[in-house]
Amino acid sequence: MIIVFDSNIIFSDFRFRNIETRAVLANAFPLNLRLYAPKVVIDEVKEKYGNEVASEYSRAKGALKRLNSMVKNKLNDVELDIGKQREEYNDFLDKLFASFHVITDYPNVAHVEIVRRAIRRVKAFREEKKR
Repeated sequence: MIIVFDSNIIFSDFRFRNIETRAVLANAFPLNLRLYAPKVVIDEVKEKYGNEVASEYSRAKGALKRLNSMVKNKLNDVELDIGKQREEYNDFLDKLFASFHVITDYPNVAHVEIVRRAIRRVKAFREEKKR
C-alpha cells in the first residue's frame, strides 16, 4: 500500500505525536507500507511551521503581558528563538522523511519558484522581501 503525506495532515500534527500518525510510522515496515512525501509538501510544511510558531509565540507574549497587568506577582517573560525553532524543525522533518520515506521531487518543469512564492504568499510580479 502507498501512503502519500499531505500538508494538511502534517499541519494538524507537526511533531507526529498523535496516535494515528505514530501508528502509521511504526507499522510502515512490518505492513510493507510505502510512504511518500512530495518535496512541495515538505517545503510547505516547513514554511507553515515557522509561521505558526511565530504566531503562537506572539499570542503567548501578548497573553502574558495582559496577565501580568492583572496579577500582583508578575510572571517571567517567555523567550523563544524563532529562527532556531525553524532550523530544528527543518532538521527533524528532513531526518524523519529521509529515514524510510520516498521523497518525490518537484516535476521537471519550472514550477519550483512559483510554488515557493505561493507558499510564502508573495504576489506575482513583485519582488520577494528578504527574510
